[in-house]
Amino acid sequence: MKDSKECFELFKEYKTEFERIVNNPLTETDTRSKIIDKVFLEVLDWSEDSIDREGYVDVGYYDYCFNIPGFGFVVEAKKTMVEFIVPVKHKSALLGLFEQANKDVVKQVRSYLFEKGWQYATVTNGYQFIIGKFINTDGTDWKKNKCIVFNGFDDIESRFVEFYNLLSKYSNVNGDGIRAIVNDFKIEKGRTVISTIPTKGLEIDRNSLSAELIPIINRVFGELSDVDEETNKELIRECFIENSEIKKNKSEIERLFDDLPPKVESVIKARNTDSIVEQITHKIEKDEIKLKANSPDPIIIIGSKGAGKTTFINYLFQDDKFS
Repeated sequence: MKDSKECFELFKEYKTEFERIVNNPLTETDTRSKIIDKVFLEVLDWSEDSIDREGYVDVGYYDYCFNIPGFGFVVEAKKTMVEFIVPVKHKSALLGLFEQANKDVVKQVRSYLFEKGWQYATVTNGYQFIIGKFINTDGTDWKKNKCIVFNGFDDIESRFVEFYNLLSKYSNVNGDGIRAIVNDFKIEKGRTVISTIPTKGLEIDRNSLSAELIPIINRVFGELSDVDEETNKELIRECFIENSEIKKNKSEIERLFDDLPPKVESVIKARNTDSIVEQITHKIEKDEIKLKANSPDPIIIIGSKGAGKTTFINYLFQDDKFS
């Protein structure tokens, strides 16, 4: 896995080529294949096994889904002729303001996220990248979330560490990436919190084995997050939907454990020993015939710790009637 320095050198190598390409009108397909694929696969070091292209959901076909265990985000690509309206010389903006000027793309990407059950997305035309949390699950207004804006290749170059920490596979696998940075990204008196961190340019040490473990985890547990809709339906049907066989097994198991305690026929409140002895004696004499044919009904003595249950039993069996 490449580190951020290697990725930055690759970006600088490709930057001239990117700028030359975007000067010519490109279709959405050309933008994806000639720019976005190269940015994510080479500059941001994603691998093909983590990328799902042109997947189908009920509302249409999304351009990219980037998957790692426990997390995923959508990338919506537009052709280079579509320029997003973003704040000039600002690193971020309220999603509500971005949505007002770019309604169609925001509506589109939010519909994909709803279908996938995800929250985060990136929209790009190959040279502008807008990254944000487009869905909230806590009842708050998503339009008040901040989106982070990279307004062209010069902007990406000058803020490459931030760009890498947001979108690289390394950062997202290690729990940072979009989730950590977008949620913490706030504006304070014209400055971002990120800009006030003294060591923002230093690389953070992470688990060196993560890059080797992720392909194994994907191979073993990948079916749990399979992006194929029919596969998901079949998995849910087999594992979670109750059928006749499951009902039969459930009924048989319940019968094995169907051992209910006896019902309490009557409650005798303990007032004093003589009273209780008289009442118990009356109960036994009343059921004398029944006792000869069957086991006696249980007599349960109930009381909190220290109430005197054991003392009561000792006195009870000292009485001549029970001796």
